[in-house]
Amino acid sequence: MKIKGKFISNWDNDIEISTKAELNTKTGEVISESLEVVGLDILNEEIFIADDEEIAETYIICEECHEYILKIEILEGVGKQLYEHYHCMNPDCDNSSGELPELLFTK
Repeated sequence: MKIKGKFISNWDNDIEISTKAELNTKTGEVISESLEVVGLDILNEEIFIADDEEIAETYIICEECHEYILKIEILEGVGKQLYEHYHCMNPDCDNSSGELPELLFTK
C-alpha cells in the first residue's frame, strides 16, 4: 500500500523542512521531492507523516540511507525484560539486520 504524506527533516536551531512524499508500506521506501539545503549543519531527525488523518502514525526515517523507514522489533532481554530494536527496511543499508520478521511500526 502506498501512503501520501510529508517527509520532514528537523535541523539544528529548530529549522524544519517539509516536502511531499509517498511511503510504500510493504517495502518501507519513502520517495520524496529533493531539495538542496545550504547552511544547515546538524540533522536531528527525519520522519514521514501521512496526509490521511485516519493514519495516525509517525514513521522514523533511517539515519544511514535516508530513504527507508525504521521498524521496531521487540526483543527479549535478560529475565522478562523486553526492549525495542530499530532497524532499516532497506536490505542494502548498513542499519538493516537482514530478514525482517513480523514487526511493529512506531506510533
